[in-house]
Amino acid sequence: MAGITPAMVVCEMLDDYNGKALSKENAKEYGKERGLIFLEGQEILEAYMTWVGS
Repeated sequence: MAGITPAMVVCEMLDDYNGKALSKENAKEYGKERGLIFLEGQEILEAYMTWVGS
């Protein structure tokens, strides 16, 4: 969509206290505090499908 070579990164944020996956709410808060955008896979897929016209 950006006219560059496609790439994909999958990551999971871990909790500092127990080492388990960070909850979605905590991940969103982490991003908000640091000026980062939180996107879910479904949002990316929907944007791509709109872009390709499907």
